[in-house]
Amino acid sequence: MGGTWMQVLGLNWLVLSVTGSAATMGVVVMLQSLPVLLLGSWGGALADRLPAKPMLIAFQVLRALLAVVLLAGDSTWLIYAVALLSGVVGSFEGPVLGRFGSALVPKESLGSALALGSVLSSAGRIGGMALGGILVGITGPSALFAINAVSYLAVIGALSLMRTAEMRYLPTAAPADRGVAAGLRYVRSQPVVLIVLALSFVLGSLGRNYQVSMAAMVSGPLPAAPRRTASSPRSSP
Repeated sequence: MGGTWMQVLGLNWLVLSVTGSAATMGVVVMLQSLPVLLLGSWGGALADRLPAKPMLIAFQVLRALLAVVLLAGDSTWLIYAVALLSGVVGSFEGPVLGRFGSALVPKESLGSALALGSVLSSAGRIGGMALGGILVGITGPSALFAINAVSYLAVIGALSLMRTAEMRYLPTAAPADRGVAAGLRYVRSQPVVLIVLALSFVLGSLGRNYQVSMAAMVSGPLPAAPRRTASSPRSSP
């Protein structure tokens, strides 16, 4: 998790270095998020059909490869492609990870496990961003991409050592009830779920755009954005 947030910071720095535009960063964030909106339902349907462990290992390999690709250059189109592919991977990885995580602990401990996961996620965000902020000024963003790529080796190793036979069994829905259409019908029939989704949409749209707004502040009222040089010309999207 810390390596992921280091890469987020490094990618932000790279976009500002190449384009000097917070609007371009908004495009990058959109490309990361749009596949989740469009493909997330299919990711959930896939999570109900296929074993989680090999899928998660494959997703970690793909994420490591995408981090390595960022080391190849600073083309705007390369950044766009990596952002889009990361979003596609995330749209399938998220539901699989959620199901896999639910099977790791007993049902009565699931609430505590979710709270602990949230704490660790926040700690990774704080620590990764803090360390990345120090390193990016010394080494540039490439080191952050390399660290993130290497960090996936630990995740792949941990997943490989997990004994899935000892995990809690999660029943699967009948084939007719685990497709995308069936999921949408279920959501439509549950007002509470609709309210939660609506709140998540509002908060995600208005309250979690800090990744772009902070970049705009850095390149605007806080004159601390990386300067473009002759070797890093402004690229058009």
